[in-house]
Amino acid sequence: MSSLSDAELATQHQRYIATETLVGMVISGVLSVFFVWLIFGSLESVALWGPKGLVVDFIPQTLAIGFMAVLVPTLLTRKRLKAGKILPRKAPLLQWLPNNVFLRALTMAVIATVLGGIIGTLALQAINASDWALDHVYIMKTVYGCLVATVCAPIGLAVALGDVQKDD
Repeated sequence: MSSLSDAELATQHQRYIATETLVGMVISGVLSVFFVWLIFGSLESVALWGPKGLVVDFIPQTLAIGFMAVLVPTLLTRKRLKAGKILPRKAPLLQWLPNNVFLRALTMAVIATVLGGIIGTLALQAINASDWALDHVYIMKTVYGCLVATVCAPIGLAVALGDVQKDD
């Protein structure tokens, strides 16, 4: 594997990041459906605002998905790097993220929650629907969960590919 050209290695890393991101998207989508059922399943419609509103629910959903979309792929990538199954690469623009896997995942989750919460709230307000039918909530929350994973996982993976000999 060490005889790969830079272009071949870049292609291998892109494929790895794309594959792992897709896995994360599917898992996040399934978990989003489960939590919509758990939290809103007994309701016919869901309010935009309020304690059981969609806007408030963006916070735990984004925190959880953002955290797991970085934590799990980072741990798996570190294991694969250590075993020599994949070759490392550096992502210099992302090296500001913490080395500690827990802190890295938490940092990404908080950033995703702030940005996702703002964007999600603005989008929901733009649609101007005060109450959402439950079937629409399932669709929206599933798509949103997949989008959070689509943003967080590749960033976490790009940094993780440079985590050679880091065991925390």
